[in-house]
Parts: sequence; structure tokens; C-alpha cells
Amino acid sequence: MTKLESYMVDGNFFATQFYADVDGIPTHRGLAFALEELKFFSRRTAHCRRLPAHLPRDVSEKEE
Repeated sequence: MTKLESYMVDGNFFATQFYADVDGIPTHRGLAFALEELKFFSRRTAHCRRLPAHLPRDVSEKEE
């Protein structure tokens, strides 16, 4: 994770939104488990965008 921000909705602590910036491929084991766990504890999740990785092909496709 490279960045984590939180925002209170209408000044209410119990209605908080988070923005997380992560480096990784969503289908790789570690990040997939983290996203699955996030969905369990969240009402809604959304993926904003996916940027191409600047890694050699064999490294970016390798499962952890």
C-alpha cells in the first residue's frame, strides 16, 4: 500500500470512506485476499483504475 486516506461523510465518524492506493495485481494471491477481506468489512468497494505495471513480463504474471 502506497497511500491511505480517510474521509468522514457529513462529519460522522461512523460513516467514513477510505481511499487506498496499492501497488499490485488484483488477481495475485496476497492482494486478492486483502480485497476479499476488505469486502467483508465494507458496505461497498470500488476499483477506480488499474495502471499497467512496469515490470518484466515474467515477473508481473508470476503468482506469489
